[in-house]
Amino acid sequence: MSSAYISLYRKWRSQSLDEIVGQEFAVRTLNNTFKSGRIAHAYLFCGPRGVGKTSLARILAKSVNCETGITPSPCQVCQSCKSITDGTNLDVIEIDAASNRGVDDIRQLRERVKFAPVSSRFKVYIIDEVHMLTGEAFNALLKTLEEPPPHVIFVLATTEPHKIPVTILSRCIRFDLKRIPTDMQVQLLRRISDAEEIKITDDALRLLAIDSNGSLRDAESLLDQVASFTDGEIDTEDIAMMLGVTGEKFLHKYLLHIAEGNIGEAIGLVREAYKNGKEPEQISKDLLLRVHILILSAVGVSKQELLSDYAVDPELISQESSSFSSSSLRLMEMKLRELVSQMRYTFSALASLEMTTLELSDIASGAVLQLPEQAPQAVKVQAPKTQTKKEEAFAPSQALAKEQPKKEPEVQPSIVQDSKPKAENSSCSCLADKVKEAVKETDIILFAFLTRLLDVVIEGNIAQLVLPSDAEFEKARLSERQNQEKLSMIVSKLIGQEVTAKPQLLKVQTKNLVEDDQVKAAFDLFKGKI
Repeated sequence: MSSAYISLYRKWRSQSLDEIVGQEFAVRTLNNTFKSGRIAHAYLFCGPRGVGKTSLARILAKSVNCETGITPSPCQVCQSCKSITDGTNLDVIEIDAASNRGVDDIRQLRERVKFAPVSSRFKVYIIDEVHMLTGEAFNALLKTLEEPPPHVIFVLATTEPHKIPVTILSRCIRFDLKRIPTDMQVQLLRRISDAEEIKITDDALRLLAIDSNGSLRDAESLLDQVASFTDGEIDTEDIAMMLGVTGEKFLHKYLLHIAEGNIGEAIGLVREAYKNGKEPEQISKDLLLRVHILILSAVGVSKQELLSDYAVDPELISQESSSFSSSSLRLMEMKLRELVSQMRYTFSALASLEMTTLELSDIASGAVLQLPEQAPQAVKVQAPKTQTKKEEAFAPSQALAKEQPKKEPEVQPSIVQDSKPKAENSSCSCLADKVKEAVKETDIILFAFLTRLLDVVIEGNIAQLVLPSDAEFEKARLSERQNQEKLSMIVSKLIGQEVTAKPQLLKVQTKNLVEDDQVKAAFDLFKGKI
């Protein structure tokens, strides 16, 4: 009968300080501690999951209990070292604080620490996830942790040190462990895969390391999982399929279709990926990360750094980056961030991704940033035969000057008449172009909401920013305090006068239907009122 299979992360667990990777400070400090024999009574290992907290705790137990003496390099062959490796040593007690978190559990521990070790030099208590202890349990542990018996060493491990009381922290020698760098993980995974005869490419190993987010244990677990995925050599596409992430080929084709304006092909790729089991949420996150990488490439991050931090092909990144302007990439990232944040609330994630594809194509083509050549043509309206002063056509500046109680003033366009407009009209479309140019140079995101600006009307110390009647979204964003202050400063600088910028919507005025003879007759017939 074959022996039970041991997972890779257990089989390849570090057994000595020399085998610990990525934690140079902790290794060097513990080495000096064991050489000098200055062993503290309590240690605290903090850091993300899978970076070596429990491994360091067990190595510490071996180093202080090795039969050759306290040493930074335990022999691994004596009975003490073997029993600690096997987990059968009676003097090394591992406690899971998540399931033994109450004050009664700590009271039992306090009673047990009084007894001398069975066969070792020190009795070592390893309390994992110590932040899970209750407040009462921490209080019960405090006195014992402060003055334990001379034969007891406490080793605490946690992923959330901020949840541990300061009184506990102050009584421990603390080590903050960091995430394992990607390159170090790839080197170790290559050594493991060669020893285990797992055929896998370096790019695939890098993708595993990146997905593990700095956790070596997670990377080893993923390698264990992918080992039986295929009989041939494992590549990045196999890893992407196993992890459920979007492959680089898909992302490359999608972005090139966006750059070339092939919206149908881009949406077709999304639908095909959806049919193959890819979730729209994951596709959106992968696209966001890809665009973020393109922005990094556009601002000068080296290919070597991108290759080190992300499992990407530098040539594909260079090709994609050259297909978009830097301003378009930033707008695309903003749109994708908005999509990812709202995806959970949408009725159809796939439909939202498809509509975002249309918007990304508009951004890439410059439609969002394109300046209007001229303001919309004014509507010709024939003046009634009998026209009062209240019914006279008026220019935007006159409409804005007229204030209505309890209602924000609405801008009305000038109506083309035979006579020329009055010279005292204070609006100026060329000022609108200057405002847009000034904003474009300083804030490309704010400029995106100003592309539909029709006019700037100065009335006293107010600069009315005239927008089309359907530009409610742009008006809302421009009305935000930060954007409004920035616009006020820009307009004031352009005209040499301190003004406050206020966005307003354009309202088209049409002929008053009440004055129509047929409408009057209908009102008289049915005795209607307005």
